[in-house]
Amino acid sequence: MDGFVGREQELKMLEDLYKAAPQSCAVYGRMRLGKTAMLQKFCEFKRHIYIAGSDMLPEDCLRTMSEAVSRYADCKVRLDDVQDFFYAIKKYCVKKTVVILDHYSELLEAFPDLYTHVNRFISRDIRSTRVLFIACDTDISVLGRFTNQIEVGPMSYIDCAGFHPDYSPIQHLQAYGMIGGTPEYQRIIKGDPMDAIKGCFLEPMAPLSMESESMVDSEISGRSDSIRVLHAMAAGADSLRSISSISGLSLSTCTRAIGEMENKKLVVREGASMTQRNWTCNFDSNILKFYYTVVAAAKMSPDFYSVDKALAEARGRMPAYMEGTFRSVCMEYVRMRWAAASIEPMSGASDIYTATVVDKGGKKSPAFLAFRLAGDPLSVGDLNKVVARSKAQRPKGRCCYMLFSGCGFEEGLKSSSPPDADLVLLSLDDVYAPIPSAEAEP
Repeated sequence: MDGFVGREQELKMLEDLYKAAPQSCAVYGRMRLGKTAMLQKFCEFKRHIYIAGSDMLPEDCLRTMSEAVSRYADCKVRLDDVQDFFYAIKKYCVKKTVVILDHYSELLEAFPDLYTHVNRFISRDIRSTRVLFIACDTDISVLGRFTNQIEVGPMSYIDCAGFHPDYSPIQHLQAYGMIGGTPEYQRIIKGDPMDAIKGCFLEPMAPLSMESESMVDSEISGRSDSIRVLHAMAAGADSLRSISSISGLSLSTCTRAIGEMENKKLVVREGASMTQRNWTCNFDSNILKFYYTVVAAAKMSPDFYSVDKALAEARGRMPAYMEGTFRSVCMEYVRMRWAAASIEPMSGASDIYTATVVDKGGKKSPAFLAFRLAGDPLSVGDLNKVVARSKAQRPKGRCCYMLFSGCGFEEGLKSSSPPDADLVLLSLDDVYAPIPSAEAEP
């Protein structure tokens, strides 16, 4: 659990920039996503100078910067102002070096003129060095004009499995459904995910409940309106009108709250026409979705609050919640393995999804997807229902039916061959198996 997990793509991008130094790069992403841990992993065997902003006085921050440069140069270096830091880089970084300014916005608060010095260094002075200059923050807008940018997003479900190597696939799915792809949250979960609900979400001062609440409290100005919108979404509302109806807020208030939360990557709007409000809104954070869909609902009680009663209520809500998580993970699997750009509910059949998949030769073909995590094994009858319901939307030519199951497949289904179509049966074990480097052909 203590080892570094994932981020292969981001690390490769940084390695490529390091080889091409001098270069500059802005690294950004939400809090708790492991940006600093990734940069530490990247610098593990490289000469580097690391500076992190904090709530210190400017003179204390400058002293810390002097110590970092002194450690790198192996001699006493005194920086009288922040401009001296860049003189020191040019003087001492004669070998290839990674220079990192982490928590960049806090450094800007300590040194308002830092922004000007950084831009001058990137545009003029870096060319005479062998430096990879990196600034890291949660907010890209404060980072300025960097030549390269790397956004650090939530980790994929398959990478998150590396935090808990002893879990079964269903336990991996439960943990991911509860907390998503945030490394700091994954490290908090200990033991069986279902047992962790009590200590992490339901007990007084439960850390992940407090974190879920702070995501809105600390980042959103219209807190009360946003909370009402999130409760409406947890109740199943996804269109603007349904969210407005359930929350009791006006359309314009809902639009404003959703827009602010979308900017913070708490929710996401999907749809072709944003101007006409013809979109659907979904949670863009698993921990937030789990909190409002399961935890907050479980805490509602007509009597004095009881952790054990709330836990029983939460466990009762988990099966329906996990069906949605299974569907989301399976769709992510299809995107990663078959390069499916768009996966959408089929018109008139919300339990069947359509996608265009790409085989390893680059050929595109339509696919129809169905999912079941728990219950009876999928059967020939289930396949026939999917075939019949998709018939009206099936284009001419060969297509693919993909059935995902966490509860198995009947033997008759395994030997089925629908006319002019491929049949792909995928279990939960298949979904959590390593994704092949070359995309598989359905």
